[in-house]
Amino acid sequence: MSKQKENKWSNYALRIIINTASHPFEYAKVLIQIGYEPIAPRPAKTFFGKPALKLPNIFEYVKHIKSVDGFTGCYNGLAPKVCGNLLSAIATQKLLDYLEPPKDDEDDLEEEITEEQKRERFLKSVKCDIITHTAAIVISQPFHVITVRMMAHGIYSSLKEIYNQNGILGFFSGLLPRLLGDICSLLLASVSGDGDHLPLPGGFQLHGHHAFRPDGRVAPFMPHYGSWLDCWADLASRNQLKRGSSLLVRYYVGPSVVIGGRAMPFPKDSKAIS
Repeated sequence: MSKQKENKWSNYALRIIINTASHPFEYAKVLIQIGYEPIAPRPAKTFFGKPALKLPNIFEYVKHIKSVDGFTGCYNGLAPKVCGNLLSAIATQKLLDYLEPPKDDEDDLEEEITEEQKRERFLKSVKCDIITHTAAIVISQPFHVITVRMMAHGIYSSLKEIYNQNGILGFFSGLLPRLLGDICSLLLASVSGDGDHLPLPGGFQLHGHHAFRPDGRVAPFMPHYGSWLDCWADLASRNQLKRGSSLLVRYYVGPSVVIGGRAMPFPKDSKAIS
């Protein structure tokens, strides 16, 4: 086995280790994003001393999942996530090998490259990144959808539910906003970094389907969306587009009242999030 192939397999193994180690936090983040809040918010104050309702941070959320489902429950959805990430990595590497063959030593002579050549190289790099990212996302999207469903419901019922609701296309639910978010992030990173490959955020996470509680019940406060645009409009109307963006300091953004200097959710909202 060549050294180059050994490095590739080492990278794949490292990817699996990182995915496994970070999965409990990714699991909690997904549940937060779909609106499942099993722990009621508690009265607190903001940085400026304003009464507010504070939600548990990501570590408290993971601790709650472990207390309910045990240690193995924290890794629900890991298998399809790893499969999707590995397929994504392999597809990216194959495309890079095809689109970007090994360069000669002449590329090291930056001072001999004209501005026009730099511009062409930059555009080629961006084009290559867009193609590889798009292919990787499309290939891994079914596994991404299955992962989210498993985190919220379970493997067999998830597969059946996805297919019954939308057929084969259901496995590509949320593909467009994910692509848009990733490509926009890629373009911004390329422009700000002058074509360097920078770490990219995960993009938009909008899913046009029901949200499920871990105990198997459909969350009553989550409607079924016909498309990602319907999901976007509904989240925007409830000021929930940034849900899950902050994982350490989280505040309840629903209707609340201040009684005796302490913030309290409305009774109906308190029931919905409990």
